[in-house]
Amino acid sequence: DDEPILSPQHIELLRFTARYYCYPLGETIHIALPSALRQGLCPDKSSINMVALTDKGAKLPSLKAKSQLNLLKQLAESGKSSLTELKALGFSKKTIDSLLNKALISQTIEHDNQWQQQTPTVSTKPTLNKEQAVACSTINQAQGFNSFLLEGVTGSGKTEVYLQCLEDVLKRGEQALVLVPEIGLTPQTVNRFRRRFPDTPIMLWHSALTDNERLQTWRFCEKGSCAIVIGTRSSIFLPFLKLGMIVVDEEHDSSFKQQDTLRYHARDLAAYRAFQHKIPLILGSATPALETLHKAINNKYQLLSLTERAQTATDNQFKLLDMKGQPDQAGIAHASLATMRQHLNRGKQVMVFLNRRGFSPTLICHECGWLSECKRCSTSATFHKAIGQMICHHCGDQYPVPHQC
Repeated sequence: DDEPILSPQHIELLRFTARYYCYPLGETIHIALPSALRQGLCPDKSSINMVALTDKGAKLPSLKAKSQLNLLKQLAESGKSSLTELKALGFSKKTIDSLLNKALISQTIEHDNQWQQQTPTVSTKPTLNKEQAVACSTINQAQGFNSFLLEGVTGSGKTEVYLQCLEDVLKRGEQALVLVPEIGLTPQTVNRFRRRFPDTPIMLWHSALTDNERLQTWRFCEKGSCAIVIGTRSSIFLPFLKLGMIVVDEEHDSSFKQQDTLRYHARDLAAYRAFQHKIPLILGSATPALETLHKAINNKYQLLSLTERAQTATDNQFKLLDMKGQPDQAGIAHASLATMRQHLNRGKQVMVFLNRRGFSPTLICHECGWLSECKRCSTSATFHKAIGQMICHHCGDQYPVPHQC
């Protein structure tokens, strides 16, 4: 190697990790390094495989294969994307190859575009409400290391605050790390970030990547060729050339904890790394962890609250149906079925929760509204038709089916 794999600052992070979590330093470094790098592989640091629509594919022809059609729609919406991003979104190599053979998409190798020297392209963004604007202004005006707890109800626009804060970071030519708890959240986050910053190099880091893909992300971070990395907990160990901000989305999630070998917490290491680089740290959650909330109350973290739902979000609506005197179909009221049918006709999805053990979760009299209750603990007793018994799944009490309410 012409230069060390780990910088002195990165080694200090690993030393702190080993010391704080009482784990051998050598094994800590072994876990932090991608396996391909430990094997001595060294891919090209400046090239990346990109996929884009051809003129023929831009017309979105009708295809029988839904996966191929979805891929065309994805590229039409997000623009040029890397192979790694498309795989993270669930598109298989077979789907990509099929569209390449039909000349609906093209694959090219692009080199480092020196994004730091260019003003990032930012697509249309919504107008912030008062609380969002205050949060963005507070974070952007912070100097050096500062930790912010962004507490907001679901739909309050926390991601929009992340995006507008990151815009200033990118304009300074600095990199950003966005930690998400699960691989499942990575595709939707990538889509959102890609739409906002279409020309900005965004890389992924999660366990579903191949060894070579993980090594490539490592090298791009090290060289400064990627602006934003969206990754799961192990991405906290990536080497950044010029890190400018760390965002931990859903900071309360237990997935940020490594449960074996080196038992670290990515959220806590993110706080140390932000302190190390003297940069802001944003912890976002609708239900903050108790330890995070305690630090905010004691002014170790600055609390930023989003109590209102964003303009683009609508309030949840709840409707309680009284089943007395109502006919039902397979245990579901006709009013519920009609509502489901309306949503399906609009092309939306419906999720139905069926808490079913036994034939029916309860017995009900449609004349007076009587419900079968356990005689011992007053919870609903479940009707088991096969054995003709009422069974309480709370205390285990069992008795024959009553013939009269």
